[in-house]
Amino acid sequence: MLNAQQLSIDLANYRIEGYANEDPTHTHFSIPLISQVNETLWQGGCENNVDLQGYFPHIISLYPWERYRPDRNLSSFVEVRLFDGPRIPDEVQLHTLAHWVNLCQLTGPTLVHCQRD
Repeated sequence: MLNAQQLSIDLANYRIEGYANEDPTHTHFSIPLISQVNETLWQGGCENNVDLQGYFPHIISLYPWERYRPDRNLSSFVEVRLFDGPRIPDEVQLHTLAHWVNLCQLTGPTLVHCQRD
């Protein structure tokens, strides 16, 4: 399996830029497409068809309208619809997803993503 440094896409420099809908200051942001949280957990947005080259065996998608190309048989793939906004999602759903993410991290790199902008 690849390590993060061997990916041909530069996850730190492939950036998401824009303005957050819920930000009353309308401040421009520029952040990496995917950021590493800890040894096996990554978070970020999604750019349709970006090739992840088999690095992530687990993908949890919170935005089903765009998809990465994992380029391997995944060990797990979970897809739910969660929208950015002022309304808090269902608490049971959030706890279930968090539990699943924690289980996935025990066996390999795990990506949790929402939309790109």
